[in-house]
Amino acid sequence: MEFYETDEGKIPTVEFLDSLEDKMNAKKGKQVNEMTLQDYKKEKMKEPAFAKAYEEIQPELNVIRAMIEARTSQNLTQKQLAEKTGIAQTEISRLENGTRNPSIKLLQRLAEGMDMVLDVSFRPKETVRGR
Repeated sequence: MEFYETDEGKIPTVEFLDSLEDKMNAKKGKQVNEMTLQDYKKEKMKEPAFAKAYEEIQPELNVIRAMIEARTSQNLTQKQLAEKTGIAQTEISRLENGTRNPSIKLLQRLAEGMDMVLDVSFRPKETVRGR
C-alpha cells in the first residue's frame, strides 16, 4: 500500500492514523505497555473464573497439542496427512485450531496415517497438577 507524501516529506494518512491511536490511549487513560503472553496469562490466572475455565479446557488443548506435535514430528503438512488418511485438509485444520472436536475413531485414523498408536490414559489428578 502506498500513501501520499507531501513535498515536506510528511505522510498525512499515517500521521492521522497515529493520532487516532494516541487519542484512544489518552481517552482510556492508559499507558501503552508491552506484555508477553506469559505475563498476561499469569495476571489472568489470578482471576478465579479465568483459572477455572483455563483448567477446564486443558484436556482439549492437550489433544490439539498432541495432534500437531505428532504431525510435525513426522514432518508432514496438513495436506500430506490428509492424503495419507483420507481426511480432508480443511477438517484437519479445524481439528488443529480447535473449532471441531475429534471422535476417537477420527483420532485413530490420524494415528494410523502417521504410523503411530493412539494412546488415551486416565491418571490421578495429583500427578497432573504436580507437573
